[in-house]
Amino acid sequence: MKKGLWAVVVILFCIPFFSYAQRGRDDIRRKPIKVETGKHPTPKWAEAHGYKNDKFVYFPDYYLFYTPVRGYVYWSNNDWTSSQAMPAYVNDMNLIGARAEILNVPVAATPEQDFKRYYKEFPSEPSPRSGIPVPPMK
Repeated sequence: MKKGLWAVVVILFCIPFFSYAQRGRDDIRRKPIKVETGKHPTPKWAEAHGYKNDKFVYFPDYYLFYTPVRGYVYWSNNDWTSSQAMPAYVNDMNLIGARAEILNVPVAATPEQDFKRYYKEFPSEPSPRSGIPVPPMK
């Protein structure tokens, strides 16, 4: 009985050492991944619109939202997408001169869910530019 108990204790004691050796050296040296939270730098167009990096901004002519937490929120591939980089269809546009509406919505919110309301409240002006993805109005 004592030998059986002793064998169990030895095995349980050794298991952590064997599992540590199985991980390999790369796992030991791996640094933790940093997840960036909080606000991002104020965009170049912000000052022209009186934007203080604390709310959502809606660009009605481009169906585009911006927040310092999520970046640019726009319609792409039949879904709302967010990215810290401007979408490709806006890259060559001057957002300093674009119409912008500062929404009284917290930066952590999801105003794209109320897109239809913002679309009616701030209708887009016809643009000679094509290639701007238009969210469905259903």
